[in-house]
Amino acid sequence: MTGESVPFVLIPRFTSYVGEGTYTTLALDVTAYSGARLEFWRGKLLGFVDTMPVATFEATFEEANQADAPEAAWTGIGAVIDTPDDNDLVSLEFTKRYFRVRIVLVDSSANRVALTCWAAGNLVRRIAAATPDQE
Repeated sequence: MTGESVPFVLIPRFTSYVGEGTYTTLALDVTAYSGARLEFWRGKLLGFVDTMPVATFEATFEEANQADAPEAAWTGIGAVIDTPDDNDLVSLEFTKRYFRVRIVLVDSSANRVALTCWAAGNLVRRIAAATPDQE
């Protein structure tokens, strides 16, 4: 049995990230939710020379028990997405209090990398266990 689905937008359409760096969404308290079903779209990775990619992209769905936890405390959940110009449906189960998405872009020595993406879907509300008087 699953709980109520609550729509949410994690990365608004069409958000662009330009230049080498790590781009992280704010940590979202997901205590009331058991998981999420997301659609994660990303466009072409800009920063190519001829047909050879010279930049890299990685998106990681992560969770931690503190919103301001040090980087090492965040652990990946679900698959790491590293293919640009694609769309994925992602199902995640939450086991910790906070959830975020981290996008890493790496430039080449000759080019600046850029990526446009969005992530939206539903959070699944956690169902409380029935107490004996509710059965």
